[in-house]
Amino acid sequence: MSIYERVFALRMRCSDFICDEEGLSVVEYVVGAALLVLAIGTLFSGYDTKLNNKIDGALS
Repeated sequence: MSIYERVFALRMRCSDFICDEEGLSVVEYVVGAALLVLAIGTLFSGYDTKLNNKIDGALS
């Protein structure tokens, strides 16, 4: 198999993946989950010190 045939085959596989709606929905779910984790992490990033101080104060 020549390099041109390999490149053409790879290009066709990429084209098929992009046109496949199931593949796109999986990518969308992964991106959505990553954004959700990032948002939750950002939201609660300031609470860790305050929560630790309250727990330490309650236990001592």
